Amino acid sequence: MDYAAALEQLYGLERFGIKLGLENVRTLLALVGNPHEGLKAVHVTGTNGKGSVCAYVASVLQKAGYRTGLYTSPHLVRFNERIQVDGVPVSDEDLLRLWNGIQPAMKQMDGERAVNRPTFFEVTTAMAFEYFREKAIDVAAIEVGMGGRFDATNVIEGRVAVVARVGLEHTEHLGRTVDRIAREKAGIIKPTSRAVTVVQDALPVIESRCRELGAPLAVVGRDVTVERISQDLSGQRVRVWGAFGELEVTTPLLGSFQVENVGLAIAALTELRKTGSEVPDSAIVSGIAATRWPARFQKVRTDPLVMVDGAHNGPAAAALASAY
Repeated sequence: MDYAAALEQLYGLERFGIKLGLENVRTLLALVGNPHEGLKAVHVTGTNGKGSVCAYVASVLQKAGYRTGLYTSPHLVRFNERIQVDGVPVSDEDLLRLWNGIQPAMKQMDGERAVNRPTFFEVTTAMAFEYFREKAIDVAAIEVGMGGRFDATNVIEGRVAVVARVGLEHTEHLGRTVDRIAREKAGIIKPTSRAVTVVQDALPVIESRCRELGAPLAVVGRDVTVERISQDLSGQRVRVWGAFGELEVTTPLLGSFQVENVGLAIAALTELRKTGSEVPDSAIVSGIAATRWPARFQKVRTDPLVMVDGAHNGPAAAALASAY
């Protein structure tokens, strides 16, 4: 089997739809040796912005000298973009090897009960965790696929759990109110987590989850302040301050919504410091400046000016409309 055939089979799992719950993915991971156990991670959920936050965090951690994993979805051009180590997507050869390696576990689950057949996202997540184990990464930025509490990525014990801004999305799966959706997303916060979020309508739900578990919570817009100093079509200058001090950073990513994303990323990284990871201010400054995250209010042509963005839901479209 070659890479193209493996990818066709993997995409074929999408016909089994979305399966919210952790029993299936835990079984799959157990059959391949629980590669997620012990994974140090910044775990990020939210309606919009979570991919950008992950990209910032991963870039900074690389600059800090860590071997860094990045798991996001969906991809922009090629599937391989979903699974990266130190900014390099998994190779076709490694992806094929990972796919072949997970086949015995998939067949065992399918043979026991058809309803246990792993889904596309469960298999992709297991492959990502196995790849990170093989590469002996130090820390990973992990983006939730959908929701949080029952998302396949929620088998990890994130050192830092980030809940970005929450809006109405996937209401058929997550609930029909922002509070219901926020409860699902706040499910990534664990007793072992330090949590980060922003001032928003759903904040009381997130605060309640943190109180219940005894998880420390840092809130951008309350405990951490962020403001844009300047902007042009080459990037934005942002000031962030809180108990950790004050930082000025430059992000190449455009759009007013990125100011909040920068604040979330820096707040998450300062919380990660409190778990024992060294993340110098210099790494934050250089890592934010080096972040690349295509098709997020990206300038692709100057004359005439052409911007590209992948806004895919109501809140994202509203943010895009007021982006500059």
